[in-house]
Amino acid sequence: MKNMSRLGKIWDGKEAEEVLNEFLEDLKNKGTDVEAVIVIGSRARGAWKPSSDIDVVIIVKNQEDVEKVLMAKRIGLIDPKTYTVEEAWEALKKVDTTIVEALEYGIEIYDKGIWNLIKKKYEKTLKNKIKIVLNKNKQIIQIALLESQN
Repeated sequence: MKNMSRLGKIWDGKEAEEVLNEFLEDLKNKGTDVEAVIVIGSRARGAWKPSSDIDVVIIVKNQEDVEKVLMAKRIGLIDPKTYTVEEAWEALKKVDTTIVEALEYGIEIYDKGIWNLIKKKYEKTLKNKIKIVLNKNKQIIQIALLESQN
């Protein structure tokens, strides 16, 4: 496990890391084939509050594993965005905002190798294109705000 200390504590004072580890252990006990786990949201940005949930992208081998994630304990406190390996690749192609957030700001907790491959593909093909689009959109919004004030 890497970079977990910055995940903070939950409402009862328990470390978010501990809660996430219990969740992942529950998945393992159910036979879930987890390929990668990336924390996103306020916990990844360091802007969490004790009441913040733990948003995670979980990439699993197949659809049956997705169902196991949804049946796991701690749903509510942990908010999984679950993708099969194929869905994760499709999400990257479609520039899915959750996948892009995980790539840009996420904290990698676990990876069997698929997340590293997705990151490499993103860095090589999409990252700069996305930044150009975001900068153009930012400029358009700034112009619109200025015009609306006149």
